[in-house]
Amino acid sequence: MTKASTNLVAILAGVVSALAAAGCQGLPGAFTPIAEVLKDPGRYSGKEARVQGKVTSALKLPLVDTATYTLRDETGEIMVVCKCIPPAVESSVRVAGTVDTVAVVGTTTVGVHLKENRRW
Repeated sequence: MTKASTNLVAILAGVVSALAAAGCQGLPGAFTPIAEVLKDPGRYSGKEARVQGKVTSALKLPLVDTATYTLRDETGEIMVVCKCIPPAVESSVRVAGTVDTVAVVGTTTVGVHLKENRRW
């Protein structure tokens, strides 16, 4: 092995180790635990987060173009707002959405939710 290829292997090993140590959050397709978003909503505010879980409730009112559903994983539960038909209760879904809040009162964040960008 040449010195250049040895250095390349060392760099790639370092990158893989760093991603693994970070919980693979930097990898495409990685999902964030819901509790992590809820614990530090300011860190995620206005940014896209990808979560997955089971739908525990869904609401779509007639004549209103917005629907909501609640998504639960093993760490917590978060509301998702969409301009679509919500998924069926008990279905498993993956969601990429922008993290938003209803209000920030002092140091307390109220109404953390995702605005759905895509679902699969």
